[in-house]
Amino acid sequence: MTITVKSENPILIDEYAFSGVWDIETNCKLRVPVGSKDAYLNAIGWNRFLSDNVTEYGSDVIIGDANGDGKVNVNDVVTTVNHILEKENTLFVFEAADVNEDNEIDVTDVVGIVNIILGKTKTAGARQMARPLAGDNDRLHLADNGNASLSVCLDNQSEYVAAQFDLRLAEGQTLKAIRLNSSRKNGHQVAYAKVGDNYYRVLAYAIGNQSFNGQQGELVSIETSGNSAQVTVENILFTTKQMTTIKFAPLQSTVTGIEVISQMSASDIYTVDGRLVRKQATSTEGLEKGIHIINHKKVIVK
Repeated sequence: MTITVKSENPILIDEYAFSGVWDIETNCKLRVPVGSKDAYLNAIGWNRFLSDNVTEYGSDVIIGDANGDGKVNVNDVVTTVNHILEKENTLFVFEAADVNEDNEIDVTDVVGIVNIILGKTKTAGARQMARPLAGDNDRLHLADNGNASLSVCLDNQSEYVAAQFDLRLAEGQTLKAIRLNSSRKNGHQVAYAKVGDNYYRVLAYAIGNQSFNGQQGELVSIETSGNSAQVTVENILFTTKQMTTIKFAPLQSTVTGIEVISQMSASDIYTVDGRLVRKQATSTEGLEKGIHIINHKKVIVK
């Protein structure tokens, strides 16, 4: 809905580079540096945008003022969270919300806005584009709670104040609820929204930037319909009060429950490392003894 350009001089583009974006139906906004609107309205490709939809921004941007109302308060936190969750905002000022100046809007910027509200900092300045990976002292894993429920568990030495991740479900699954563990939240709240087919974005943050309580155990519970073994957690970011952002490797829920079977319906059979060993099998006869994966469950073949 909004495109922000930082170049004062229009970049040379094809006439139809923004085809399907600049028409009156989509009503997309183009934001350009102050004093350059006329140049864009007369440049090939850029001149396809409606004049009323081209606005200028200048050096008077207030860092943290994500909704552009001239003040930095909790409304800017909500505006930024909504933007991350891809919910429609009446007005969103990218440069103001990008507190750490990395050209991305994520949970770290939420922490930065809260710091501004609390008077902790006016701007965090630029950070390195490459986010550090979590060290050996901080571990994240999934635990199966049974009844199609999983836990995102964090064992940490660092003190984190906020987190963001994407949740991907298997086809046919639905998300019932996401909850913060009552013993680990410290004024934190969780917000999530569906951003694609079976794809959800999740944020956990506190208006006071308090650290999560404790240093081990369940942080977030995820309740789904169907088999919880299909859940993937990815694009995982944790942020400290100092706005250091740590990236964790993606998590894949593992199949649980070991069964012994002698008869079965036609199913593909895999080794525990995911290698297909038999397609649409109706029995386990002749398989190598050990544990195999059948219908997303561990099965002992004797």
